[in-house]
Amino acid sequence: MIGTAVVRERTAHESRVVRSILLISVVDALGTGLFLAAAPILAVWALGHSEPLVGLALGLSGAAALLSSVPLGRLSDRISARTTFIGLH
Repeated sequence: MIGTAVVRERTAHESRVVRSILLISVVDALGTGLFLAAAPILAVWALGHSEPLVGLALGLSGAAALLSSVPLGRLSDRISARTTFIGLH
């Protein structure tokens, strides 16, 4: 039949793995968000850097993340996503 999908239930092990990856991703995103919120304040007030310099640094880091997403996605397809994820942290 065209347009039908085979749906199978996850095993208990697969469900645990999915929940673990979800939890790790949430914690990682929370940590990244907290860092991106606090780092500019720390850099300007405590370290004395100028606001334009801090903005430039954050902009460059965002651009680097954008440009590296496709190559890193291909890398995680070649080797396991878990290995790539661990290697980046």
